[in-house]
Amino acid sequence: MRSLLFLLFLIIVLCSKQSAGQISLPPLFSDILVRSNWYGVVGFEFGPNNKIYVWEKRGYVWVMDTNGVKLTPALLNISDEVGAWVDHGLNGFALDPDFIHNGYFYVYYTVDHHHLMNYGTPTYNSATNEYYLATVVRVTRYQADINTNFTTLVPNSRFVLIGDKPTNGIPLLHLSHSGGTLCFGTDSSLLISTGDGASYTGIDTGSCVNSYWSQALTDSIIRPQENVGSFRSQMIKSLDGKVLRIDRFTGLGLPSNPFYNAAHPEWPESKVWCLGLRNPFRMFVKPGSGSTDITAGQPGTIYIGDVGWSTWEELNVSKTGGENFGWPVFEGLTSQNQYWNSLVENTDVLNPLFGTHGCTQQYLRFKDLIYQATKDPSFYFPNPCDATKSLPSSVKKFLHTRPVLDWRHNQNVTRVPTYDGFNASYTYTDSAGSPVTGTEFMGNASLAGIFYNGTTFPLSYQNSIFHVDYGTQWIKNFKLDYKGNINQVESFASQTGPVVFLTQGKTDGCLWYVLYQNDIRKICYTGVVNQPPTAVIQSNKIYGNTPQIGRAHV
Repeated sequence: MRSLLFLLFLIIVLCSKQSAGQISLPPLFSDILVRSNWYGVVGFEFGPNNKIYVWEKRGYVWVMDTNGVKLTPALLNISDEVGAWVDHGLNGFALDPDFIHNGYFYVYYTVDHHHLMNYGTPTYNSATNEYYLATVVRVTRYQADINTNFTTLVPNSRFVLIGDKPTNGIPLLHLSHSGGTLCFGTDSSLLISTGDGASYTGIDTGSCVNSYWSQALTDSIIRPQENVGSFRSQMIKSLDGKVLRIDRFTGLGLPSNPFYNAAHPEWPESKVWCLGLRNPFRMFVKPGSGSTDITAGQPGTIYIGDVGWSTWEELNVSKTGGENFGWPVFEGLTSQNQYWNSLVENTDVLNPLFGTHGCTQQYLRFKDLIYQATKDPSFYFPNPCDATKSLPSSVKKFLHTRPVLDWRHNQNVTRVPTYDGFNASYTYTDSAGSPVTGTEFMGNASLAGIFYNGTTFPLSYQNSIFHVDYGTQWIKNFKLDYKGNINQVESFASQTGPVVFLTQGKTDGCLWYVLYQNDIRKICYTGVVNQPPTAVIQSNKIYGNTPQIGRAHV
C-alpha cells in the first residue's frame, strides 16, 4: 500500500521543507514570494476591505494588508480548541458573502478531544491536548468588528453551526480524512467538504484495528450503524464523505437539498448535497454558475478534488445535487473491488423483502444501492433476495456519478469517461476521438484549484481551470468547451513544492498559492496580453433614407 503524501503532509513536510526557486513555469511567467515565515499556513482569502485573511492549521486567523504586513494580534486564536495533529487542524475558512456589512466569517476545524469532552467542566484544562483519539470536525461562525475595519473580533460572537457536541459533529476516527473546504454557493448557501473519517492504511469496513471506532462509539461520536469505516461516505444519515449545504445563519439543512427532512432540518440527511467522497480537501464553485435564489437548489457547479486511495485520483463535478461519486464502492471511474466484495450492510436501510418468501437478508448492502453509470432505459436495481424484483422508489439508490477525469499513481495514465452503447466505459486523453485531449499524466493527491476568470493571463488560460496535485507537485490547466466541459489538459507548473491552496488574485489576476508550511506566493504573467477586440455598433449616418447602415468599430 502506498504512503499517501497528502494524507500525511504534516509529517513529510516537517521533515523536509521545500525551497523556493525550483518551480518550472511556461515562458514569461514569474513566481513571486508574497510573505514567508508563517506557521503552518493552509489558506487565505481576499476581503472586500483591502485585507487578506490568512489561516494557519494550528488555529490562528491573521489579517494581512496588501503590502504583506501581518497585523497583530491575530484576529482569531482558537488553538486551545483545535486539534492540530497529523492532517488535522483549522483546514477551512470563508468570509460571508455580505462580510462588508455583517463581518461574519466561518472556520472549519478538528476539535481537540479533551476540549470536545471536557470544555465547560471542572476537568477542562486549556493546556491539555488529547490527540490520536476519535473526535469531530466543527463549523463555527465568528464576527469581525466593523469599527476596526474587520481586524478585531466582536466579543462573544462565536456560534457553532455544526458540531457543538460529540453527537452532531462530523466524525473523525483516524489520522486523516477530515476534509477541509468552506465556500459559498452563488445562492449564498454555505458549502462544506468532509472526509470519510476512516483509516487509509487498509480496508476499513468498521471495527478497524487502525481506527478509533470503539472510543467513537463510547463517546457517541458515531451511531452503531456508522461503524462501517469508509462506507460512511455512502450513508445519507452520516456527515462523512460529503459536500454539505447549510443555511449560513442557522446551520440547518436547506429545504432545496436533495434529501431534506422537513421534520428534522438539523439531521445529517437534511444537510447533504452530494456523497461518495473520500477526502475532498479542496473544492470551488464556478463563478457565474447556479442561481442567486436559495430556494432553487442551484448553488452552482462545484469542482471537487478528491484524494484517492490505492490507485486513482479524481476531479469530480457536482451540478445538480444528490450525485453519488461512489467511494468506496468505486475509486475513480471503476469499481474498488476490495470494498465491492466486502458485502457490508447499510443498517439504515431495511430490505423490503426481508421475512418474505425465505428472504433472510434484513438490510441492503451498500453495493445493492449503487451501480455503475448506465444509459440503459430498462435498468433497475434488483433486490438481492429476488433479482426479478426492483428496489422500490422509497429506497434511496444511485447510479455512480463518474469523475470528469481520473489519473493514476506512479504511472502516466489519465482516463476520461465515455459510453460503449448503454455501458460505462473510458478512454485516455491521448487516444484518438477522446472527448478530452492532452498528454497523459500521473498524480498522488488531487486538490481542486480555481476557475480562472482574470484577464492578466494570456487568452488561452482565460476561462479555464487550474488544478493542483499535492503529491506529484504540479498545477495543470484544464480548458473548457462552449458547454463548460473539460476538453483539453495542458501542463502549466511542475516542481511546485507542497501546494495546499490556490486562488486568483483579487486585483492582479495572478495565481496566488500556499507553499506549505511557510510561504504565500503568486504566479504572475510578465508579458503583454492582447485582449480580443470588442465590437461596438455605431451608425455612420444620423439622417437620411432608411435603412441606415451601421458600422462596427473594434
